Amino acid sequence: MSAIEALRPEKAIRGRLLWFIDDPEASGEKAVRYIEDGALVLANGHVAAVGDAATLLRALPAGTPVADCRPDLV
Repeated sequence: MSAIEALRPEKAIRGRLLWFIDDPEASGEKAVRYIEDGALVLANGHVAAVGDAATLLRALPAGTPVADCRPDLV
């Protein structure tokens, strides 16, 4: 069983991902994370995993619903 399968994901959302890990004014480009083709894996109503879609979606249990929002920003 993969780590993703152990989370018992409810669904995944695929699209462009953008988030901040720090204040952009203080840290500049280091504060921003962007993935062109990313995925959010949701389990128990929370984001359980985030990363490259090719990697995460391959690890999902069969039949896990995937909302494909490409090319939109999630």
